[in-house]
Amino acid sequence: MMTTNLQEIISKTKAIPSGSGWYSCLCPFHDDHHPSMAFNEKNYVCYTCGTIGPLDELVTRLKELEGKNLPGHPNYEHNHDKATLHAAVV
Repeated sequence: MMTTNLQEIISKTKAIPSGSGWYSCLCPFHDDHHPSMAFNEKNYVCYTCGTIGPLDELVTRLKELEGKNLPGHPNYEHNHDKATLHAAVV
């Protein structure tokens, strides 16, 4: 069963399943063009910028970014649409 935090992050980042309980998405902490962040019900990591930590920390950091239209942010539609398409095709 998914935790509320995991469901919230999947929704906010438009993440896609990447296997074994992990999800992939654009990293909201830098101008990401290809999904470089991965997370599961316990932890998250960005393989590009090196951000890493427990899932609760990611929830907090995403809430701090809410409403901001920054490159890399989950609501920054221009990059997100391209990355989602790329991830779905690869």
